Amino acid sequence: MQSLLRVPYHLNSQGPVRAMSGLHVLNAIFIFWIALQLVAQTRDWSFKRTQR
Repeated sequence: MQSLLRVPYHLNSQGPVRAMSGLHVLNAIFIFWIALQLVAQTRDWSFKRTQR
């Protein structure tokens, strides 16, 4: 997805199409947020399992 969002930048497009290439930053932040959520959830599951 990151690469697809950067295509307008590499094609030297102008206007709103080029602005879409900036969405790769938001996509990266979203992926990072999901990774943090998965780490937190795994930590919770691990903690609950050791409490048994």
